Amino acid sequence: MARCNRCGHESDLDVYTCDNCDYIIKSEPIETIPVLGSFFKRPTTKWFEPDNHFKRIIKVINPLTSSLAFRDINKKKDKKGPRWITFLNGLLIGLWAVAVGVHVNIATYNGVPLTGISFNPFSIGTKWVAFLNSFAVFLAFFIFGLLYYNILFYLYNYAFSISANFSTQLDGILAIRYNVQLKKSKSRDFMSGKSRLQKKGIETGFSVEKVAGKKPLKKISQTGKSKIMIYAYSPLIAINLLSFLLLLIALPSIDVAGTTNFGSMITDMEEIWNSKLWLILDLLQVIGILWVAGTVALALREIGNTNTTRLFIGNLIVAAIIAFTTILLRPTTGAGSWNILDRLGGG
Repeated sequence: MARCNRCGHESDLDVYTCDNCDYIIKSEPIETIPVLGSFFKRPTTKWFEPDNHFKRIIKVINPLTSSLAFRDINKKKDKKGPRWITFLNGLLIGLWAVAVGVHVNIATYNGVPLTGISFNPFSIGTKWVAFLNSFAVFLAFFIFGLLYYNILFYLYNYAFSISANFSTQLDGILAIRYNVQLKKSKSRDFMSGKSRLQKKGIETGFSVEKVAGKKPLKKISQTGKSKIMIYAYSPLIAINLLSFLLLLIALPSIDVAGTTNFGSMITDMEEIWNSKLWLILDLLQVIGILWVAGTVALALREIGNTNTTRLFIGNLIVAAIIAFTTILLRPTTGAGSWNILDRLGGG
């Protein structure tokens, strides 16, 4: 049981801020650590009204305002912000394809040089064909990016949720806080941490946010947990934008032979595919995933009003596993004998 020293509100949960007036009941050592402290410190200013979704995204990306952003998002959850985050990341994947295309010069077409001749198949009206082809490539990668990030965010939510349930019994806390009537299931009960909370003497029959006459929720997702978690992936927008600018500026330009044979075009572009810039982009993605481990900890801490340190450590473990298995084992990183892809290929 926790009591607020400012307003006297009582909670049956082990909370860190008052559910009624946002007063900080207790702080954590992680909030006093240099650098990390400014990122994880709980807001002390009073909340008045919600920001629009674009301002929220910018505040999440800014490490000095991330904590403020998640308090605001938790107070007033919305659907537009998560949709924009997915859209912008997908858009940037499409722009990656454009950035690569900018550095590809078609010097010949089916063996015919395009310089020093009166007729250029890529001039005049044919330029529109080239433009449409480029737009088609952009559109294809943009759609791929949308699908990719929809699936990726779903998997990230699942992985970080498992970590949060083991470190702080988050879903069990949300079941209490939002009066969620979870279906009877030993596996679901174990994963949510509900049984572990009950062993501590906390019953799920009371909800600190229960509204008189309001029907109980049936799913944890109805608490808005997934929405606030997707906001935590906003830093990937900054990482993908920086990657796009690097591709646009630092990728080597090459001359290739224009042909209807796609395989031949890919071979001609080996100089681009072998560029060390891709290693830098991979390392940026690793930084992005580790950054997300921190923002997800803030998001889940806010909605659960629970321990930051445990959430952050669990998320770092998950992020390290994701980074190692999906990025650091790529051939571009030179992982050597640890490279699973090389081993599968018999290398």
